[in-house]
Amino acid sequence: MDNQKNGTSKMIKNCLAGIVLVILFSSCIGVDDSVDKIKEACSGMTFEELKTQNGISDKCRDAVYSASLLPDGENDFNSKIIILGGTTSGGATVYYTGVDSGGTGLSTSDLSGVTVKVTQNGTETTLNSSQYTISSLAESTENAVSMGVVIDYSGSMRDKDLDEIANFNQDFFTYFPTIYESSVYYFSETPTLKQDFTSDKNTILSATTRDITYKRASTALYDAMGMALDDLVARSSPVKLLIVATDGLENASVQYTKAQIVSKISDNKVFVVMLGALFADVSELKALKGSRGIYFYDDAYSKFRSEFTKFTQSLGNVHKLTINSEITNVSKVTISSGSYSGNFE
Repeated sequence: MDNQKNGTSKMIKNCLAGIVLVILFSSCIGVDDSVDKIKEACSGMTFEELKTQNGISDKCRDAVYSASLLPDGENDFNSKIIILGGTTSGGATVYYTGVDSGGTGLSTSDLSGVTVKVTQNGTETTLNSSQYTISSLAESTENAVSMGVVIDYSGSMRDKDLDEIANFNQDFFTYFPTIYESSVYYFSETPTLKQDFTSDKNTILSATTRDITYKRASTALYDAMGMALDDLVARSSPVKLLIVATDGLENASVQYTKAQIVSKISDNKVFVVMLGALFADVSELKALKGSRGIYFYDDAYSKFRSEFTKFTQSLGNVHKLTINSEITNVSKVTISSGSYSGNFE
């Protein structure tokens, strides 16, 4: 009987080992087949070589999608108090909204009933409600927000991609609840100021509409962000917001480095929204958004349209925290609502 059990056990192990080998073999065949299809559709280029190209054909793009070699879609837009900007000098002010675990905007009661902590000379203190005021930005007449919109016009951006970005901006500027100004930039091998700062929504939206005359070549992402950031930090608005849409890898900048861009974002407290598709490097999106910004990535812009819409809707409920002026030397403000929190420093 023991011999029979041992024989059966050995047979099962052999069968399982065989199944594993078949699965591994099938996977290898699938990968090799995908690689061959990409080379066939993309003029003999490999997947890694395609990332450095200024443009790819629709046939090649379809082969890349079919190969499932691009990263899965992801973003970091959930479960947080979103700090858009403010100042810690004098009586500190912070502009904020918030989203739950599904990315849905927090309610007015959640955002107006927050816990506020300040750090002064290394010591954190919880303020009582008499030490600050909270108001809705939608009810304000101040011009609190300056924005820059940066749009990738490199060769890999299709007309439909640019139209999708235009739709994103339509949603964004429609939901934004207060007086604002914005500039618009295009970039390919060099950046271009398409529209200087204006508060006219229709003028801004016109500038974000696809320009069929703009030359599409390489990707000077850092130079474009640097130009936009330089213009933004010169504005007096307490909230400085930069939206960047790109589908490729940096390969043409000559004026700015990644480190310079990250430093400029941090030093000037700019809130950055990175929208990445296709060959955009997710680790790059995370770095370039800074410590307070957010990023969205998928192989096509259309796939995170619903998530971005949630972000724009959350902007319809931005609140302003004003801390009493006698509370000075504030280096950090922490705002919490339940399990959600955000820092401004």
